[in-house]
Amino acid sequence: MFSGMFDKDNSSTIDFNEFKLLWAFITQWEKVFRGFDEDRSGTIDKNEFRKALTSFGNITQNKKKNDWIFAYIYVLIGNLCFFF
Repeated sequence: MFSGMFDKDNSSTIDFNEFKLLWAFITQWEKVFRGFDEDRSGTIDKNEFRKALTSFGNITQNKKKNDWIFAYIYVLIGNLCFFF
């Protein structure tokens, strides 16, 4: 999945330089994840997830709709994990 994003020459493989870009991308997302994992559990629970979504701004102007969207997304994915 990610390899396609970083396969700059469309060779269906990633060379070392493309891999370095992929690794930097993953490392950046890990930092974002750890920033929202307030209790350092290695997972983002529903309260941490709500704070993360809120920090990105409201999805809609309607709070009730935002709550439904949040609940739907959370049910789909459960706890978010990042293990490194």
